[in-house]
Amino acid sequence: MASTALSLQPSSTTHERPVGVKKFEDASIQATVLAPKTRLRIGEEFELLVELVNAGNRIAQVIKIEGVIPETLELREKPSIYRVEGSTLNPDGKKLAPLKTETVKLVLRPTHQGRVSFSPRVLYLAESGRQLSTVSEPVELTIENEPSSTNETSTVVWAPPEFLFDTGEAESVFAYLVREFRRDYEERRLYVDQAGWRSLMDLVRHLGLPKRALYGEGARDGRVIRELERRSLIELRIFRVERGRGGEVKRSE
Repeated sequence: MASTALSLQPSSTTHERPVGVKKFEDASIQATVLAPKTRLRIGEEFELLVELVNAGNRIAQVIKIEGVIPETLELREKPSIYRVEGSTLNPDGKKLAPLKTETVKLVLRPTHQGRVSFSPRVLYLAESGRQLSTVSEPVELTIENEPSSTNETSTVVWAPPEFLFDTGEAESVFAYLVREFRRDYEERRLYVDQAGWRSLMDLVRHLGLPKRALYGEGARDGRVIRELERRSLIELRIFRVERGRGGEVKRSE
C-alpha cells in the first residue's frame, strides 16, 4: 500500500537569505595602536605599532600620518618607505586595498619625564576622490626617571569601537567572514560582490557555534547576528536558488 509523505520543503523556487561582511561603500581606514608597555624610563627604546585597516569597499591612498613623534619622544627607527617631516610620516602614495592591513613600526626613545598621549591621525584619499581622516584611540605613556617595579609588559591594544565586540562568538564570526572574503577574492578570483557569502550552517560547522546563537527563535535572529547587524558589520541578502532547497537559509560572506 502506498503512503504519502509530507514535507515542509516548498516545491516552488525558494530563497536563500545570506549574511555577509558589510563593506563601506567608500574607502574607510581604521587606525589601531599596539604598545608593548606603557610605563617606560628616560632613554629606554621601545616599539610602537600603528595598524591601518581599510574596512571599506574602495582603495585608499594614505597621504600622511600625523602625531607619530611627540615632542618628548625621539624617533630611533622609522619604516623604510616613509619620509619623516617633523612629527609626521609621509608614505609617498602608499595605497591600501579593501580589507588590507598595513602595519607601521616605530622605534622611539623618551627624552623627558612625564605623561605622553599617543594618538596618530591618518589622512587618506579615497578612490572616490574624497579626502578623509581617522584618529586612533589614544595610548597613554608614562615616562619615569628610574625603572618601575610595576612596569607593564602585556600588550595593550586600542581598537575603534565598531571592532570591539560584546561576545567572543560575534568576534569569531566576523573574523571568519573576513578570512572567507579574502580567500574568495584573492585566491579564487571572485568579484567583490560574489566573494565570501556563507550559510549560517557553515558558521555552525566551522566555528562550532550553537544554532540558536545564529538562527534565534521564531522570527528573531540569534544574538550573534543581532550584534553584528547592530554594528553594521554584516548585511543580509535574499538569493534565488535552485528548486528543492528547503526553508529560508541564512549565509555569511
